[in-house]
Amino acid sequence: MENENQEVARLSKDVINTMIVGVVFMIAGILVGLVIAGNQGVSATQVRTIVQEEVSRAVAGELETVVNTLTEQIANVSIASAGDGSFDAEVLQGLIDTALTDSMERRDREQNYKMDDDPYLGPEDAPVVVVEFSDFLCGFCGRHFQQTLTPLLENYDGYIRYVYRDFPGVGGQNAVQSALAAECADDQGKFWEYHNLLFNNQDQIGVDLTELRTLLIDFAEELQLDVDEFTTCYDSNQYVTEILLDRSDGESVGMRGTPGFLINGRFLSGAQPYEAFAALIDDELAKRGIVLDEES
Repeated sequence: MENENQEVARLSKDVINTMIVGVVFMIAGILVGLVIAGNQGVSATQVRTIVQEEVSRAVAGELETVVNTLTEQIANVSIASAGDGSFDAEVLQGLIDTALTDSMERRDREQNYKMDDDPYLGPEDAPVVVVEFSDFLCGFCGRHFQQTLTPLLENYDGYIRYVYRDFPGVGGQNAVQSALAAECADDQGKFWEYHNLLFNNQDQIGVDLTELRTLLIDFAEELQLDVDEFTTCYDSNQYVTEILLDRSDGESVGMRGTPGFLINGRFLSGAQPYEAFAALIDDELAKRGIVLDEES
């Protein structure tokens, strides 16, 4: 049964990729037709924006939306066929090929590195992605936060995208509820501030669930969040499924405890010393021709 499921998954991905390519080259054909017809109108910059945005959406699986959007675009605009900024068929096809390749690489990168859409620090396109799977009540996670996280962010500023994902385990239901509170803080743009409060107050969040709720709301008030909005979010449990899916993703790459890390997809287990992270990050940077000064 497992092999059958894997085969279905592979087939589905192949079908999706074929559909993406079909949509993209249908678009190319229409746009090239407009070029050949000599229609005047949209600039090269506008065409580039349209193609890149819509190809990205196609790769993300929003094929119906892409087709509808591009149909509207093509109905309302035409392509410059001569002069500065004009496109010929070869240039346009190259643009679409590049956008398709970049978008599919970005999708594969996100899937392979298990970034999901979780909160992160650092540039979105950083050459190294560090994904932490963590539990707000885990002592070793707290040690990583206190001893390793800050120097990593400082010494590799601009070179790493640091992603936080949930892996509730040793903290039991309190870990789930604390993660839920952090997600609700993220809704108001304060995930990392809330994250820091939780780790700095680990000794307080192991209380019974009624006391924990009061404490987590107090943290929201301390950060000057909209407390009513935060409380509604928290009481609704709207992010519990996402939290458990984070854990499932971690388990899929071998996580059994916390903290666990993926560094460009390479697994590192436990609250390792700074040097263990630096060795892997430096290796990943070197693969991309980046060598940092020894100062860090």
